Amino acid sequence: MFGRSWSLLPKAVEKRLRSFFRITDAIVATGVFVHLARNKVELQNYFSKLGDTLSAGTWSLLLREKAGVVILSVVVIYLLIMFRFGSRKSFEHAAGLFSRSRMPQEWTSVHGYRSIAWMVGGFYVLILGLVLSVERISVFCLLLAALFANSLRSHLLRRRNLRKYFVDPRFLPGDNDDHKPFIMRRRLVVEHDLFGNGRVIKETLVITACIITSITAFAIEFAGYGFLHWFPYFLIMWTLVLNETITSQWRGERDRALGEINADQEKADRQRIDEDGGTT
Repeated sequence: MFGRSWSLLPKAVEKRLRSFFRITDAIVATGVFVHLARNKVELQNYFSKLGDTLSAGTWSLLLREKAGVVILSVVVIYLLIMFRFGSRKSFEHAAGLFSRSRMPQEWTSVHGYRSIAWMVGGFYVLILGLVLSVERISVFCLLLAALFANSLRSHLLRRRNLRKYFVDPRFLPGDNDDHKPFIMRRRLVVEHDLFGNGRVIKETLVITACIITSITAFAIEFAGYGFLHWFPYFLIMWTLVLNETITSQWRGERDRALGEINADQEKADRQRIDEDGGTT
């Protein structure tokens, strides 16, 4: 399913997107997790032998000494997975929004195509910054705000491009395309998902919450209020959980609607094949 969707994308665009994702995979596989585990959480100091993983005392010691680092390290891994998943889903759905013969073909025709590379590069730089700052939640949350701002910019760029393609007659499915009704239905679902202001408002609130958390953490550090040490962690985790809850709900509604359309299209294709077989 996923491989087939990639094959439907314009080749010039597909090659660039694939290269971006390969870089992400390389970072996850060879860098981020290993660095966090060895140099930040320092798991080797707590689990020197296999039996230590079954020791409640060892886990208790790890959490007492490294709880904040563990929490923020988990956040970094979560962000890598979710941003990766969201990007792949977006491009997977894009394949069903155009007729095969009427897809945007040129990479240079994509609005802001030069800035896409900068946004992807910025994502990697910010992830690296998050990895290096898991011991300083004040800095971590400031970089997190920048990461979500980068994501919002990417969302607005994708929305602008799809709007441009949707209104361009060159990219409308032809009347002789049997899949035209399903393509237009998918476009309505994507328009509802992308073009509404709810997502922009949500991302803006997340960015604001990250900045507020960063300022709060800086103030606690400066004032020396040790008893409030965990308050910024509570704020940022609450923000991320709430954000993911809302995002998952919207994503689920979109995917269910697109899944129903895909099922209807497959059913229509089978009926058409049966009818063609019956007339030969």
